[in-house]
Amino acid sequence: MKEIILKVMLLLLLSILSEAVTAGNRTTNDTTNSLLLEEDNTNYDCSQKIKQLGGIPSRDVKRSAVAARLAQLVGDLSKVDDISERNYLAEAYGFTNGRYYESGVDAVYVAKIVGIHNDYCAASFRGTTSTQPADWATNLKMGPVPFGFNDANSKCDMHEGYHQAYTEFEYRTNVEEFLDNCMADCPNCEVILTGHSQGGGIAEIAALYLKEMDMNRNNSTTMDFYVITIGAVPSLGAGCKQLLTVEERCRWYRYVMAREGTAGRSIVYDPVPSVFSRSLDPPNKYNEEEESDDGNDNIVLAQSYARNGGLGFMGHEIILSADYPSASYYVGFDQHHYVELSKMDVTGQAHYDTLYTNILERQDELYNTNNDGILGDYLDNNGAAEDVSPTSFLPTTGFPVGSVCNPDEEICIVGTVCQKEEDGWLWGNWRNTCQQQAQTEQHQLTAVTENLLTTSTTIVDSSSSPNTQQGIWTVRYRWLWQLVVILAIPL
Repeated sequence: MKEIILKVMLLLLLSILSEAVTAGNRTTNDTTNSLLLEEDNTNYDCSQKIKQLGGIPSRDVKRSAVAARLAQLVGDLSKVDDISERNYLAEAYGFTNGRYYESGVDAVYVAKIVGIHNDYCAASFRGTTSTQPADWATNLKMGPVPFGFNDANSKCDMHEGYHQAYTEFEYRTNVEEFLDNCMADCPNCEVILTGHSQGGGIAEIAALYLKEMDMNRNNSTTMDFYVITIGAVPSLGAGCKQLLTVEERCRWYRYVMAREGTAGRSIVYDPVPSVFSRSLDPPNKYNEEEESDDGNDNIVLAQSYARNGGLGFMGHEIILSADYPSASYYVGFDQHHYVELSKMDVTGQAHYDTLYTNILERQDELYNTNNDGILGDYLDNNGAAEDVSPTSFLPTTGFPVGSVCNPDEEICIVGTVCQKEEDGWLWGNWRNTCQQQAQTEQHQLTAVTENLLTTSTTIVDSSSSPNTQQGIWTVRYRWLWQLVVILAIPL
């Protein structure tokens, strides 16, 4: 009963925040058509490398697979009480040199992972446990907590609940000492901070505190850590970017899952990283003419950790396909792929940590060349991509031909377009798939001809236009989608 009450509270809060988006849905030039924030021209380095290669090198793929497995493990360990059984479970996951810390509703698993080609010092933070209402309350605490909250001039705001989960964690010192000792014993180890859902948000906050700790200590051991979030809510405000260099943000990876929706008519997305960004950092907030008339959007956003310029979408955002593990879509650097409420997976399957783990580990199997290089090693001094094998990196140029897509999104592989399938005796013209451009020329010509005939013989009332209807639909039924999403999906 408590869990239902908390979910309803979250629904009401998101309903209020969503009013900031309503006006933007009525305009025919909505920025959601591009689904991307404008890219900062100064942050071109690592994103250009990925675009030049058309993919992510195998070592980066492996690191992400390890992170996903760690994120799943820390959640499963919380279901086991006996210490020996926990050790057995960790070994079954492939980790033999780790420690599990749990206090209240929060838990962390730390490990030193030594392999043939890659060594890591890792900390994995647990996501929300559906059986503990207090953990749901953590997600609802979205007030701003400035980083270094004694600094009145700080523009870096953090999610209050996740900030509390890390800074007040009983074994925080143990976690930090483990990572510190691990790095001292293994100078070549890469540091991974990871977590699924809420755990990923906590990992982002931990990264700033670990960086601050390292700067204050000022010794020879540096934490060039990788932050890898799995279906997570962004926990940092946009003002936190000033505390991280471009090089540091190049080691941040944010993964979001997409899968075929009901009956395969469209693709739907993990709702957890999408619904918060849609509400707290609406894509049309940059258009002054699209603000609500009463100004309530500014009042509500000013009370959240997105008050200083929105949410901090750090580093690389990558969309995975549950149906095609061999491909992915690179959204961009410090950018975000906005998702309409109707395109969020109400079944919750796209948010499962097991699905993320299966897909990322499958990618590691497909593109594991035992290559010790990372992204920067594949480019020469002039920034040009070297001659590398196509199997050396995971393609990030989009989903392949035949995959289901949404026509208002540019998520298909380069050289293809999202188009309705040709009429068939059984399926008809009922879904959109990625198709070669040559196959769509006839469809486009037919559509243009029909449009010309329609506009020459019909006076169209602006109130019945598709974009206007979409805006009306959004206003009337947005709360229904939020109800389904919030009540069905665990964070």
